[in-house]
Amino acid sequence: MTKKKTTDNPDTTTKERKKEMFTTYETALDVINKSRNKVSKKVQNNTTLHKVIAVDGAVSVQVKLHNTVVVVMHPTHSVLFSGGWKTSTTKSRINDYSICSIYQKDFDWFVKDGTPFQEGIVVNRAGALLSCTPQTLECASLSMFFV
Repeated sequence: MTKKKTTDNPDTTTKERKKEMFTTYETALDVINKSRNKVSKKVQNNTTLHKVIAVDGAVSVQVKLHNTVVVVMHPTHSVLFSGGWKTSTTKSRINDYSICSIYQKDFDWFVKDGTPFQEGIVVNRAGALLSCTPQTLECASLSMFFV
């Protein structure tokens, strides 16, 4: 019995492959477009990706943990939320589905550069902090509606 090759690089771990798969807008949107209903895709326990079309026609991808949006991916940036649930699972989903890294120290959350985490912070495609000014979910998705 031969083992199926899952990647070109045998040193790549499963976690690294998953990180490559979902941290960009294009790959997340591609996963949704390949799904059966072309609107959403369950990707982990209690976690789904949702395609959202704004009033102006812009498409974004939401990462939802239960009914809480934790990441909104746009072509040029992502907006991060905890929804008031600062749990290890929420932090894990933000880290899994955005290029940005969140860590915890003394019960407080921080962005990888040491900036305190706030609801609705904006990071660019490289994971660098663009705005510490909190964005609301409505602002982040521009009056969105589901496809």
